[in-house]
Amino acid sequence: MLQAIKRSVFRLANNSGLNSAVLNSAWRQRRLLILCYHGISLYDEHQWDPSLYLAAPAFRAGFHLLREMECNVLPLDEAVAGLKAGTLPPRSVAITFDDGFYDFYLHALPVIREFRFPITLYLTTYYCERNQPVFDPMLSYLVWKGKANPAEVRDLKLQAHTLDRTQKDELLRDLARRLQLDYEGICDRRILHLMRPDEVRQAAEAGIDIQLHTHRHRVSNRQSLFDREIIDNRDRIKAFTGQNGQRHFCYPGGFYLNEFGDWLRQLGVVSATTCEPGLATRDTDPLFLPRLVLTGGISRDDLRAWASGLADFLPHRRTTPAAGQLLEGPPV
Repeated sequence: MLQAIKRSVFRLANNSGLNSAVLNSAWRQRRLLILCYHGISLYDEHQWDPSLYLAAPAFRAGFHLLREMECNVLPLDEAVAGLKAGTLPPRSVAITFDDGFYDFYLHALPVIREFRFPITLYLTTYYCERNQPVFDPMLSYLVWKGKANPAEVRDLKLQAHTLDRTQKDELLRDLARRLQLDYEGICDRRILHLMRPDEVRQAAEAGIDIQLHTHRHRVSNRQSLFDREIIDNRDRIKAFTGQNGQRHFCYPGGFYLNEFGDWLRQLGVVSATTCEPGLATRDTDPLFLPRLVLTGGISRDDLRAWASGLADFLPHRRTTPAAGQLLEGPPV
């Protein structure tokens, strides 16, 4: 009900010119909208989890809208510096991608080249060096595709808690066999596979800004383990791309604790993004920047209202962080 009311407001604001007035206001110029994409479907992933995956036409349409609205799409580093200095241009937007799945290389990169938007990719690196799907999302995908009981996801994650990566992959194969799914075919399409190191290098050479997202897509409430995730991640990115000095970070699954900000500063990180919707201001802590996650449920009117800044005036739900992001937490 609330969503329907908000969309009616957004349509009315667009038709009346209010959206345009807010977009071009001094109020909006003092704010930065950071967008977050996760994946662009290779096959049917947007039907499986529209909170993570968009169909390719929807992805392209979002870029078209930003161009139509004459948004200034800035490199993240420039945007964060301009926000702090109070020197942002009008209609400032930064675009980020999380994780670095193969679909980014195959589907997103050509569109990015076409529009020539600067993009930051927060890369998690553990599975880049392994030619197998990321276990947790693939488990959920197979259960959905095979129409199994969703409760089986939790049961199998508990079972996998003590398994190594080879055993986890065999568990996925066994599940697919039982559900009569073509696991080899799914893997051949590289669904839910990360980019390989050579593909990461090619993306960096194409101008993609590769930044930090932890090595194992996990954080810790112990600083030594938290630091290890960032250092391992940074080392892999340097090995893949030849670039060093990564200083921007994204909390995996949107999960963060207050102490993470100080730990990141000690590691030389100057900004970190959450999955909390909103526009950032000069007063926003740069280690806890809000970010709008683009999902299948966000309409053209929604994106227009966020790009203008109008949506920031209306109530919006806090995002629930993904479960299982703590190394020492219970398996989920």
